[in-house]
Amino acid sequence: MDYINIWDYYDTCYPWQAFIGGRGTGKTYSGLEGCLLKDKRFIYMRRTAQELDLMLDSDKGEGANPFKPLNKDLGRDVGLSRIVKNLAGIYNRELVEDKLQPVGAPIGYGVALSTIASIRSLDFSDCEICLYDEFIPEKHIRRIKNEGTALLNAYETMNRNRELKGEPPMVMYMLANSNDIYNDIFIELGIVSDIEKMSRKGKSDLYFEDRGLAIHLLKSSDEFVEAKSKTALYKLTAGSSYADMALGNKFAYEDFSLIGRQSLAGFRPVAHIGKAYVYMKKGESFIYISYAQAKTINYNINNESDRLCFYDDYGRTLKKYYVNGCICFESYELKRIILDLIL
Repeated sequence: MDYINIWDYYDTCYPWQAFIGGRGTGKTYSGLEGCLLKDKRFIYMRRTAQELDLMLDSDKGEGANPFKPLNKDLGRDVGLSRIVKNLAGIYNRELVEDKLQPVGAPIGYGVALSTIASIRSLDFSDCEICLYDEFIPEKHIRRIKNEGTALLNAYETMNRNRELKGEPPMVMYMLANSNDIYNDIFIELGIVSDIEKMSRKGKSDLYFEDRGLAIHLLKSSDEFVEAKSKTALYKLTAGSSYADMALGNKFAYEDFSLIGRQSLAGFRPVAHIGKAYVYMKKGESFIYISYAQAKTINYNINNESDRLCFYDDYGRTLKKYYVNGCICFESYELKRIILDLIL
């Protein structure tokens, strides 16, 4: 059965790469395997300290160790142990008096995005790779405030001045399931609409050459999908949004209704917030939310008082038009911008 190997996409021109694929397709496995086989120190990052803590060895034994399947397949014994608060070491281990013990120096480090700011003074210059696992949270998981900015700050901490010293930049490989196209990382990078178009057109790969960024919507082989669809969970969820996400790698939980392009003929601009320009049709029978710029009243989306003013001035009206289906959004990104403001 064919599994995905993210290292097939390794390219020094694209130090930032995101890999989005179905569940159990080999993203994490191949990512960690490549890190181990490269025999160079690396960083394994999760979103929260709670996620990281669950993976650590303790007096009670092994945690939810992400290296467990690799240990079995490669005949190794690798796990995570706490070094100090908010920092774990990835070690080779051995069993001593029925307890797992780290052996030698760490071969890598485990960190959490939510707490990495507390360890900025540490030197990660010996690490060439950061593997950020599950970077898109599931729908029910609480988001980290300013998560996109936090990731950029984390990279600055880990990469430091490598490039100013003539060294290559740290590789940042981000792995996730297709939970939410409108996630904070994509919002911060300004690529939500690009990935929306990519997904609609059935494209697998998108390269931003000038930014050193690549996005991959990984497609599982037909053999893999067929085999997984016969397992208990996917028999249970056949035809559901969950199965579409997990097997088909579709952003299945997104509501793409009321999205399309409209001619601006007969529309007048009434407001602008963030990327969204609000146009009202003459006679006030229809509203169109567009990227098309126009001179109109501007609300700063990053200013809380402006967001509240926008809601007071237009929120109730937009909500009424939305409920009645008398509104169209040029893209899913614009739909989420407006709905997050008015609902």
